[in-house]
Amino acid sequence: MSSPLPAALEARLSPTWRRRIEAAWPLLMPGAFVGGFLLDVATLRRVDDVGDNLQLTLYLLVSAIVLVAERRAWHGRSSPALVRKHGELARLLLQFLFGGLLSAYLLFYSRSATLGPSLLFCSLLASLMLANEVLFPRLRRDGPQLALWFFSAFSYLLFAVPTWTGDISRTGRIAAGVLALLAAAAVTAAIHGGPIRDPHSPRPGDASQLWPAVGRGMALYVAMLLALALAVRLGLVPPVPLALAEAGVYHHVERDGDDVLVSWEPARVAPWTRAFWARDDRRFQWHEGDRVYCYTAVFAPTDTSLGIEHRWQRFDDAQGWVQTDVIPWSMAGGRDGGWRSWTAKRHVTPGEWRVVVATEHGDELGHVDFDVVAADAPARPLKTRRR
Repeated sequence: MSSPLPAALEARLSPTWRRRIEAAWPLLMPGAFVGGFLLDVATLRRVDDVGDNLQLTLYLLVSAIVLVAERRAWHGRSSPALVRKHGELARLLLQFLFGGLLSAYLLFYSRSATLGPSLLFCSLLASLMLANEVLFPRLRRDGPQLALWFFSAFSYLLFAVPTWTGDISRTGRIAAGVLALLAAAAVTAAIHGGPIRDPHSPRPGDASQLWPAVGRGMALYVAMLLALALAVRLGLVPPVPLALAEAGVYHHVERDGDDVLVSWEPARVAPWTRAFWARDDRRFQWHEGDRVYCYTAVFAPTDTSLGIEHRWQRFDDAQGWVQTDVIPWSMAGGRDGGWRSWTAKRHVTPGEWRVVVATEHGDELGHVDFDVVAADAPARPLKTRRR
């Protein structure tokens, strides 16, 4: 059986060290993947952090450079001698970079996702992370690797462009898609440009392949972009860089200096799991004249301002969710725990309710579900905590 080690590396090793490295070699690819993930967990803080964005930008740029160099060597075109001699090590580095990018996206997107359709995108990211670990060493064709790089570029630019520009509207998303297309086209052209230097390469070709290769790549990228744009439109992609950091329903909310005081009535009867950690009024004991407060904290990048809406809705057996009120306000980004706001509604009736938290552009950040129950006993003293 041939050794998996690059020939230049194998020639410099003693027999003992060669056996040790050969035994550990199958673990290097998963190790590179896990290393990228752990580095992200340890270093990434928030979506608008300058250091985090520089780290991800560096990952994306270096992955593009390594991908171009490794693919050019594979096609027999001119490439750095280091990559030609140590192609497997270049692929190991690429594995680490893709693992770092995908794990960073999973961290950021999962923070912005709420229970519902947007978790599907997080599941896709998790699946790509697993596929990257298991399948990447076997992928030798350009298509899968370029598709993965384009997906990585779009996923980053989708939250980076609004963060850089402060534009949370659809214009920022369109700009992210265009930039991802241009970047992927440039990477594809860089791979296939120039004549073949090594006719014995695994995938020999000629310089005339440039424009057909770019055309095939653009068709793939446009198809992926349309699918991703549809997913964004349907609310299947979490609305990064925005995130619903906290939400709850209460009997009373008021400001106290720099803090916000939220008060709820301790549950009388509830499942033991709910009673154990209940710290809001998801089961609202309603007395005539009570006001229901919905408190939310929405995270947005620094220097960002936008309009947010609380859409109060009641469930009707015949019509489904019926909207009763839309209460808007303006917020500014930058606070770690999110911009704290609340709205209140007095005229409620017993039944199922929810408050949908959405942006002025129509993007839903999440919703708070609660039940209004007519109280059959005097009100109990409220509990209060600071937010």
